[in-house]
Amino acid sequence: MKWFDAVVEARTLSTETGKVISIPEGNILVIVQYNADTRGITLSQRFYMTHQPFKIVGIDRTMNGIIQLSCTLDSINTAYDDVEINIADRWKYEIAHTYALHINQRTMAHVLLNETITLNVTATDNGNEIANPAITYISSDPNVVSVDQQGQVMGIALGQASITAKLTYHPTVLSNIEMRVVETGTHIYSIAITGNPIPKTGQSSSYVSHIYDHGTEVFDQSVEWSLRNQDDSTPIMGSITASTGNSVTVKAGSSSGANNKALVLTATLVSDPSMTIEKTISLKNLF
Repeated sequence: MKWFDAVVEARTLSTETGKVISIPEGNILVIVQYNADTRGITLSQRFYMTHQPFKIVGIDRTMNGIIQLSCTLDSINTAYDDVEINIADRWKYEIAHTYALHINQRTMAHVLLNETITLNVTATDNGNEIANPAITYISSDPNVVSVDQQGQVMGIALGQASITAKLTYHPTVLSNIEMRVVETGTHIYSIAITGNPIPKTGQSSSYVSHIYDHGTEVFDQSVEWSLRNQDDSTPIMGSITASTGNSVTVKAGSSSGANNKALVLTATLVSDPSMTIEKTISLKNLF
C-alpha cells in the first residue's frame, strides 16, 4: 500500500489554452507526480477516495513530470476491500484480519460493594490470541460500577450496570458483561463444565458442572441442563440421555449431517436462573 499526493479534477483545462475536457459524471481525472513509485501504476488498479472506489481506465504519461489517470467510479468489493480504512483490494495481497473479543466471565458477574474484580478478556486475530491487546473499557453507569483501562471493576453502589470492552483500534469489535453490585455476605456463584469437547458422532460423553461461591467449590447447589445446535438450527444433532445430580450424559448425533456440527451444552443454576454457563461440543466422525 502506498499513498500519493494528487490533484483530482472532475473538469480540467487541456494543455491547449481555453480548451476544456468534459469528464462524464462518475469519472475523475487524477494527476500525480511521475516518480519511481507512480510509474508502476497500471490499468484496472483500484483506489478509494472520499469513501468511494475508483478504477483506472486510462493513463497518460505524455506530459513531463506528471501522470494523468482517467478513473471511473467502481463498486465496493467487500471480499477484497478494507472498507473500514478505505484501501481497495487490500485482502488480495494481505491476510484478512478477523478480530474477536471475549469477556471470559460470561454475560453476568458480581462484584462486592467497595471491592474490585479484574475482567478476564481475550482478544484474537484469525483465532490466534493477541498478546497485550489495546482495549478500551466503558461503564454504562460509573455511579454504580466503575472500570479503569486495565479492566479493573469496582462496585460503587448497589445495583447493576453494563461494562463494554472494545478493541481500541477496531472499536466495532466488542464484548459486554452485566455487573451486579452486591453486599458483603451475598452468595456469588459461578459455574464451570468439564467433559469431552470433541466427541465422536454416535458416541456418548459425560459432563459435570462444578459450582463455586466466591471461588470456592460448593456442593449444595444444582443445575438444569439444556442442549442446542450452535447455529440454532433443527433438528438438534444430539440428545441428553441421562442426568444425575450435576452430571449429564450427551449422545452425539450419528447422521451424516452431524459431522463438523457444534452443540452448545448449557448449565443453569436452579437457585439463580440468571447464572448460566455454556460449553461448545464439536462433533467429529469416527473415521
